[in-house]
Amino acid sequence: MRPPLLKLENVSRLLGDRWCLRNISLDIMPGEVVAVVGANGAGKTTLLRLLSGNLAPTRGRVLLGTVDLYRQRDRVQTRIGLVPEQPALYEDLSVQAYLGFMGTLQGLFQARLAERIAAVVEECQLGAVTAQVIRTLSLGFRQRVSLAQARLHEPDLLILDEPTNGLDPVEGEAVAQTFRKVSTGQTTVLSTHMLQDVADWCQRVVFLQSGEMIADERLEENMAAHDVLSLWQRTP
Repeated sequence: MRPPLLKLENVSRLLGDRWCLRNISLDIMPGEVVAVVGANGAGKTTLLRLLSGNLAPTRGRVLLGTVDLYRQRDRVQTRIGLVPEQPALYEDLSVQAYLGFMGTLQGLFQARLAERIAAVVEECQLGAVTAQVIRTLSLGFRQRVSLAQARLHEPDLLILDEPTNGLDPVEGEAVAQTFRKVSTGQTTVLSTHMLQDVADWCQRVVFLQSGEMIADERLEENMAAHDVLSLWQRTP
């Protein structure tokens, strides 16, 4: 049996006097797409910040492969791609210039950089806007640009925080389709309130409540949003 790509061992996080996460243990296998679902304040964003190496656990540890994600953060973060809820982009650059700049920061140069930019522009359907200044793009296209930069360096782990939040239904579905296509075969952890995205996109769903993992369910094919909601409502 293959070892997990991502492993959480009794992870807890204290912020001020409140435990935002408590005793989370979880194994995620290579190629799995796992949704993290819960009400506002359940701990979803805190968990994703821990998985990205941007926040240290108070107790426990997070491993990417066999490497402690926080203790060797500089080494491990090069293997992670992050799409935050609010795209953090250099808005006065064109899409092409931004991807070139970000690729250089990620250690890509010359022919390899050009090759990877071409690949992510195609997979994120950005061909029509590569010369456009980012601040002129719709939120949906900004999310695609954010995904493209997260995929430039071919990360082992992709983290998506509410990737369709704030989008209208038409644009949200278009962006979701792009994200689903790109994450096929890519180990992905995403947080979302969109249960249809969970049903269409993910093999597993983890439910959080008040910082605790209350269920870890494997999803069947052809599930609908109401099936995911039923799983959630059956949790303790």
